[in-house]
Amino acid sequence: MKIKQLTIILTILIGPFLIAQEQLRIEYELTEPEENFKYSDLPNALDIKVPKRYYELILNKDESIWKSFEKVDNNQNDGTVGRVTFFSPYGDIYKNVKEKVKMFEANLNSKKYIVKDSLQEINWKIMQESKEILNIQVNKAIYINKEKGIELIAWYAPKLNFKNGPDEYWNLPGLILEIENLTYFDDNSKMYQTYTATKIETLPQNKKIIKPTKGTIITQKELDKILEENFDKMKEMEGEGVDKD
Repeated sequence: MKIKQLTIILTILIGPFLIAQEQLRIEYELTEPEENFKYSDLPNALDIKVPKRYYELILNKDESIWKSFEKVDNNQNDGTVGRVTFFSPYGDIYKNVKEKVKMFEANLNSKKYIVKDSLQEINWKIMQESKEILNIQVNKAIYINKEKGIELIAWYAPKLNFKNGPDEYWNLPGLILEIENLTYFDDNSKMYQTYTATKIETLPQNKKIIKPTKGTIITQKELDKILEENFDKMKEMEGEGVDKD
């Protein structure tokens, strides 16, 4: 009888510890409506084809790496529609939720940088709604910032005890398995994105999560300044290229 009681006690004590020590790999699918890529200077008749994009989140209790990966798409472009292609100068995103730090590589102006800064604290509001993703119960949380024109809807899994999620999203009492991002712009246009988990698997605990190491370390603010300067140079070059009477 004492042995049985001891077994139950150890199961209760060790169970949460094992969950906390697990390493997981989660696949996410990014979906975006075609309206995100329709601009006033494009022909109205042009049918825009937006391919789905795929990402993976590899994480343990404190650290994670977020990266894109290729996946075969059976709905390949048949040549009758305009197809959006993507290029990013940024590398994989490293997060440490314990230290509240993010890091990622950036290649700009033929220079390599490592952007290192604090993770943004999101003031989530927990809601009463719930649903299931991959047969796992997830609860709803929202964040609205009218000044910045941002609305977020997150669905997190309390049973997966990781304060992490796709991209730079985090800071909920459970792993974020889906997030909807609606951004409003000054010209009354808007952009809508949804990351949804499509697969979860356990990894060996000895798989190391590696921080970015190549490049000059700068902050997010310094990166924003470089991007702004690049944008100003582009506008200046476009202005010089216009014929003047």
